[in-house]
Amino acid sequence: MMAAATTSFKVMSGTSASASCHKELGSQRIERYENNVNNIIQCIETKLVNPFDIGQYEGEKMPLIIIATGTVVPSEVSESLLSAKEQGEKAMGEFVQARLISDKENFWDPLKKINIKTFQSLNKPIKPSKGKQALKTINLDRQVYSRLLVVSKDRDIDLEGV
Repeated sequence: MMAAATTSFKVMSGTSASASCHKELGSQRIERYENNVNNIIQCIETKLVNPFDIGQYEGEKMPLIIIATGTVVPSEVSESLLSAKEQGEKAMGEFVQARLISDKENFWDPLKKINIKTFQSLNKPIKPSKGKQALKTINLDRQVYSRLLVVSKDRDIDLEGV
């Protein structure tokens, strides 16, 4: 009661604003947020691959590209990622049919894992087998491939021949 009276006296005397706004709507916060948005846009345009730029892919299907590295995803990984929803719906239909409708399997039995290839599967090491030699793990260097991709775009080099 006392706080309401004090507030109304301040409003009548003109010593405080009649309507206060949330701190998120203050001019300093708005300016900081706009600077953050501009920094993100600048980072995407200068350091990363712009996911909204389809200039060179006009009229054809745009491949999946890893935004941070600019690497084009292999077709088998992109097909796996793009069909993930259908694979999940198919697995759900099989689950419902086998465990709920027909009782062919116990409801509590473990589910079969759906192996969907993702961007992380690109980083798996390759284990070559050469006769009796011990297996050596070769780590893929994504940075080299991304540099090759950038150079190939600038110099019109066919990466399939490299």
